[in-house]
Amino acid sequence: MADRFVEVIVDAGEGVEPRYRYGSGCIVAGRTVLTAAHVVAGGVTVRVRTAKKVLRDASIDTRFIGQEHGPAPDLALIEISDPAMDFPALRLARLDRRSSVEAAVQCHAYGYPWFAERPSPAAVREIADAVGEVPMLSKLVSGLASVLVRDSPRPLRPEDGALAESSWSGMSGGPVITGGKLLGVVIEHALREGQSTITMAPISLLEHDPEYPLWGPGVHNPATWWGRLGVTGIADVAVLPQRSPDVAVAPDVELSPEAMERFRATFESAGLTPPARWTVVALSQIVVAQSAPRMRELVPALRRAVEAKAVLADLGIDQLGLAQLQVIYRREIGAWPEDGSADALLVQAAEVEERERRDRTTGVLGALARFVIGVAAARSMPPNNHPKLAAWLGSLGYQVADAQWRYQDQLGARAWLLVDLGKEPWPGTAAGRPGTPPWPARIAWTYITRQGTTTTKLSGEKRASPTKDGLADALRTIIAALPPVHLLLVDLAVPAGLLDAGIEHWPLFPADDPSESLHDRHRARLRWSQRLHDLHLRGRCVERTARSSWTTMPKPLTEAVLANEPRLHQWIRNDTEHAWLIGRNPAAAQSDPLRALLKAGYCFLIWFPEATYSGRRRVITRAVARIPAAARRIVIPDELPGCTDRRMVIWDDPRGREDEFALPSSMAAEHISTRAT
Repeated sequence: MADRFVEVIVDAGEGVEPRYRYGSGCIVAGRTVLTAAHVVAGGVTVRVRTAKKVLRDASIDTRFIGQEHGPAPDLALIEISDPAMDFPALRLARLDRRSSVEAAVQCHAYGYPWFAERPSPAAVREIADAVGEVPMLSKLVSGLASVLVRDSPRPLRPEDGALAESSWSGMSGGPVITGGKLLGVVIEHALREGQSTITMAPISLLEHDPEYPLWGPGVHNPATWWGRLGVTGIADVAVLPQRSPDVAVAPDVELSPEAMERFRATFESAGLTPPARWTVVALSQIVVAQSAPRMRELVPALRRAVEAKAVLADLGIDQLGLAQLQVIYRREIGAWPEDGSADALLVQAAEVEERERRDRTTGVLGALARFVIGVAAARSMPPNNHPKLAAWLGSLGYQVADAQWRYQDQLGARAWLLVDLGKEPWPGTAAGRPGTPPWPARIAWTYITRQGTTTTKLSGEKRASPTKDGLADALRTIIAALPPVHLLLVDLAVPAGLLDAGIEHWPLFPADDPSESLHDRHRARLRWSQRLHDLHLRGRCVERTARSSWTTMPKPLTEAVLANEPRLHQWIRNDTEHAWLIGRNPAAAQSDPLRALLKAGYCFLIWFPEATYSGRRRVITRAVARIPAAARRIVIPDELPGCTDRRMVIWDDPRGREDEFALPSSMAAEHISTRAT
């Protein structure tokens, strides 16, 4: 696409001030460049400069030059002289100004404005990509349209140019693109409108519209113009936004009373009676006064949430757990939701999207749409192959192509590598002597990939020198032999004697200085390897996890309890609520308290192996308190704050990893070679 965007340089001839004019343009089909009429009108010669900064001659034909101040549109076509250039026709789009759509059309305006100029070593202008939106009704009377850009340049300083000039100078003629389709051309930046609003001439102005006579007569030969643009006529131009007036939602689809209880007081304070059932029909019948701006945002947001609920039911949202939904919400919206049901997540996402609309920060897809696409990716339901989802996106003014792009990005292949460093060594053997690290001589691993609904499992073994360096070399070899994927997660199942070896933080990948570790690159987590080999120990883990609660924050285990084995066992027997613990090695212990907790079935521990631990339990619990309880099992290790104390994060989830990869029942599968070359 970038190869289509050109600078347009016009020579108005000797004696004309200024002699040279600079604008932007877009190669729409073959060698034809669409630009603004006022850029090329009156020019003697014209050249274009491509994104690769190659100058090419072009020709002006006055039959294809509109008018800057009407009545014909401010559009023009010029022809590049080089016959070797032959671009396929760019798809075209037009605005449906009669639409009842509330949402704006998301777009990108491309060009070579003044503020994108780099003065050194030679003056070169970069392509500016102004991301924004086109409100449906702005400048409706004249037939033009506003482009509200998300990030605007600073105004010109007096020393930069004349006061009548704009930082956007040079952007005129630049294309406005939405979903890969050309919507119009930038023609003006009116200083009175501020830095974030530029004006576009829609390409539909080439045709006269009898319903809107003030839009102008169009051009005198529209069929010829359309032909040079690569279409037979305006009927070939896509209409945006693509939507039906209403999305079909069954009358019994409603938001749950539990999710809506928190809005009851808001409705009543605005003098409104909350509906008995939170359905689309009931919400559509609510009339909100102009004096209640909060309600004017809330009611449409709730209506969109109900519509989204119908779409999500069709996507099979009931197949995903609440924890997965909360993680999707966090990833797509950038903040944790409040605790609650799936309906509560929908409402919160809809509220965020409404704020984005108000603040003009929606981007290509709003918060609610991003959340729904995230669920679609988790269920492997592509938007372009799901009519109900596509229709719902269109009803909000979004492009299915943008949703499909985001879906594909989320659907990239993901993998989990489970590395097993072996069982606990037998007492009395060399590896089993106290204080001797049980470095493995054999490493088993299982590699599970997931692409959409397809899951593939590989496994293998790697011999290693039973030393620290031997283990590091073996881990590098194993990972280097794996097929590349979009995202690789790693779990290290290690004997208790290696839990505090810091393997997950070893610098295994020489990239920058310092080198990256498994934790840095693959979010590595620790497991106790004995549970992979002893079903009885794994059963204890499952049982304790099932009867404990993630809403309970860990209480500190005192020095007296940790240092005394009988008292610790008594505490373990009485504990029925802790799903996870924060602990440390006591200064003087009769036994190993960490091993006792592991054997008792505690799977999730943040453990400080040194008795000099500074006591950051409250820092950790404050960070975890921001995470919804249902999602804590999945994400706590990734949300922990930085720490100067050495710590081990043992996260031995009996379900597997992140509710996406199930813990294998055995390590046997197809083998691939991991021999070093």
